[in-house]
Order: sequence, then C-alpha cells, then structure tokens
Amino acid sequence: GRFLFHTAGITDGKQFSCASCHPDGGTDGITWKFVHVKDAFGREADRNARSLRGEIGDTAPFRWTGHDRTLDQFVDEELAGLLHSPPVSREDRQALVRYISTLPLNPNPYRQTDGSLTEAGQRGKALFA
Repeated sequence: GRFLFHTAGITDGKQFSCASCHPDGGTDGITWKFVHVKDAFGREADRNARSLRGEIGDTAPFRWTGHDRTLDQFVDEELAGLLHSPPVSREDRQALVRYISTLPLNPNPYRQTDGSLTEAGQRGKALFA
C-alpha cells in the first residue's frame, strides 16, 4: 500500500501519485479544481486536498461532499476519476486502503509526551478561554 501511495506508475501519464497532493499523508495546501466529482449542487468546485492522517478508515463519509460511503469507494473514485489510473487489482486497492487507514496524526506540538499542555499550549488555552 505504501508503495502504491507513492508511485506514479499506476496513473495515466505516470506523473502524479496520491503523495503528490498528500505528502506524508497530509495535505499540500494547494487549492485544486476537482472536476471528476461535483459538489452538492452539481458544480465543479475549488477545494484544498484534505489530510488523510488520523487513521481515517472509520470516519465515513469521505470527500468534501460526503459522497463516498467507504474509504474503498473513495480510493476507487480517486484512482479512476482524478488520477485516470487503469483498473488496479482488488488486492492492490485493499493494500492502498489499509495503508491510508493506518496513517497516524502528527504529534501535537502543544502537548508533552504525557498529554499535558506545553507552556505555549497553556498560553493559547488562556487566550482562548
């Protein structure tokens, strides 16, 4: 799954991979026009790529629109629609879904290893409250 996430070999033109827009499973911060999936009103929409971190496998629905009910469906539609990938085997798709499902959140820079707030985190909490 990790190899498939980072290889452009499974996509049309062999120029982009999942990691192109989701470096390290995160987000590239670029606004894209996603023409392969319309928004809730049937329009093309400019959107930022969302992070895939946080073990998202059980956080359905997926996509900005909530269109995809399973991570498997989301991966299928992204491969075919966005990356114009030729069909991948069921095993490869499942490996890719498993890999994406295990991407952890990055460590919180405002928490100590024991979970308590750092000094900066405490200042932020005080400002918020």
